[in-house]
Amino acid sequence: IVEALAELVAFDDITNSGFFTIQPNGLFRYGSGDSFTHAGGSITNNGSFRTDGGTFIHDGGAINGNAVQIKGGTLNLNVPLATDAAASDDPEQGVHPAPLRCLPA
Repeated sequence: IVEALAELVAFDDITNSGFFTIQPNGLFRYGSGDSFTHAGGSITNNGSFRTDGGTFIHDGGAINGNAVQIKGGTLNLNVPLATDAAASDDPEQGVHPAPLRCLPA
């Protein structure tokens, strides 16, 4: 369980398969050469979750709240996305209400 209350900066590769929460006004960020693998569990993003040049790997689990922002980085999407969020609420099926937002570098 990780909870970002203010600013949390990662300098290595991270794998989440539990609960990863960013509180309102909180910030989690990582940069070029680093990666975040969402392997299961949930990300609850009530603040800001972003990478500037890093890699976001979505292997499973739910993403709730604000969008995960990927600026000038790489997105590896390894789960099917439902075209209708009502089709399934099983987090292991890759259904999540928050978008993954890719921004230009």
